[in-house]
Amino acid sequence: MQSRNEYLKVLRERKKRKETYDGQVKAALAKVWEIFDYSCGQRLKPLLEAEVDRLREVREIEISEETALKLKKMSSATIDRKLKHQGSFGLFPGQRVALSLAIF
Repeated sequence: MQSRNEYLKVLRERKKRKETYDGQVKAALAKVWEIFDYSCGQRLKPLLEAEVDRLREVREIEISEETALKLKKMSSATIDRKLKHQGSFGLFPGQRVALSLAIF
């Protein structure tokens, strides 16, 4: 018979999911996010669907077909989660400029 602590430990253990979006996808997303002036996920999603192929054609980003497909099907919430740890995520464009200016 399991003790209460052992039972709680089993409940807390989670099954690890396979990561869908690897480092290449995250890096490409960060680059596209920068190109489109740090848009939020809801604004960036339709741009990804329409512009990823064009950016690849003009060699603005160099990514594989698999990475391009993953970028195109990524949800806006996932875009926001993946960009959460980037430097200026969540700031308005004017706030980024103000942060970059030195005040004497």
